[in-house]
Amino acid sequence: MLRRVLLTLVFGLLSILIQGTVIRGLFPAAVVPSLLLILVVFLAFYETSVLGAVLAFLLGIEYDMCSALVVGPWSGTFVLVFGVVALLSQRIFVESPAAVMVTVFLSTLLSNVVYLLVVSQVRPSGVFFGWSVLLEALLTAAICIPFFSLYRKLLVPAPAGPGRRLGAHA
Repeated sequence: MLRRVLLTLVFGLLSILIQGTVIRGLFPAAVVPSLLLILVVFLAFYETSVLGAVLAFLLGIEYDMCSALVVGPWSGTFVLVFGVVALLSQRIFVESPAAVMVTVFLSTLLSNVVYLLVVSQVRPSGVFFGWSVLLEALLTAAICIPFFSLYRKLLVPAPAGPGRRLGAHA
């Protein structure tokens, strides 16, 4: 379990590094997908517990610390998105790429709206909801499937096969 927690936080930092430096460095004027939100939605599908909510909060804190604006908006937004998706995850077929893409698309829109509403309370000027938010949601949904596959492979424990006992060492 500790390995999964640490891997999740490392994936969060790598997501921030990739979306904040690599993609922005290569395409400075482009809309950047929210790689961290893909991880939060993955947690909402596969870790629907208090641990998942805490991890969503910690991922938001990581993002807030790297943005150097205000600490709190992304952590609150990620916990809200986690909660909504976790509540709906029992009704969504998570093995379907289309369902995952739609969920990531809607989660990206929700997270951006909530973030902009929270930030507008602190910095009333300059908050704008426009086409870039929609493009970010589309781009994030378009690239989420490979990330889900990677996270599933590395973060979801393999089920015990027939003939293997739980706790038995291989």
